[in-house]
Amino acid sequence: NNNYYHLTGGQVNLGGPIGSTTDAWVEKETYTIAYDGNEATSGTMDPQTAICGVETALTSNKYVRTGYDFAGWTNKVKQAFYEDGAKVTDLASAKQTAMLLAVWTPHTYTVTFDKNGGEGDQTPGQPFTYDVEQSLSSNKYTNGKNIFAGWATTSSGEVAYADGAKVMNLTDENGATVQLFAKGANPSYTNNALSVAADCDHERDDDGRQPLDLTAAGEA
Repeated sequence: NNNYYHLTGGQVNLGGPIGSTTDAWVEKETYTIAYDGNEATSGTMDPQTAICGVETALTSNKYVRTGYDFAGWTNKVKQAFYEDGAKVTDLASAKQTAMLLAVWTPHTYTVTFDKNGGEGDQTPGQPFTYDVEQSLSSNKYTNGKNIFAGWATTSSGEVAYADGAKVMNLTDENGATVQLFAKGANPSYTNNALSVAADCDHERDDDGRQPLDLTAAGEA
């Protein structure tokens, strides 16, 4: 049995007469290894029992954290780092617990900017790190008389992000590329819409209705 020492033939006092011989099993001293997911989004791990003085392989990691890769374990008490499944010895004293914390490496991805029918040059690709907020590169595209409205996630989609908007976690896939598309707005259309709105806002009756000009109607 790996949890016991087999003592035989030696003159060991185990409660019997001094100098007597023995043939017995003596339980080995053990300690506990516990695992902390350290902000993991899923997974559980049971504590592990290890024998003092005996090399033990760490339990394989079962934690998962969105947007991160598992790198290994750290023991803050010993200021040490251990790879997944590493073999260790005496991480704690007998009957004590060694707490290991999961170490995570954040995913990185790239944001690219499509001119979507416009002209000019834009930053080829902007690097991002998961869980780190960052401002999108300022737009450098032009499209005739259109004014730049912002960035969409598809070529025909609605504006999702303003110029220079602060964004974070556009994807959790490591090494992915997120493409944003320039969206323009026609200034003449915008001005016409404002003009129509203004025309509809003059001389109304007390009940809010606009009076009908019968003279103008008859002349027509």
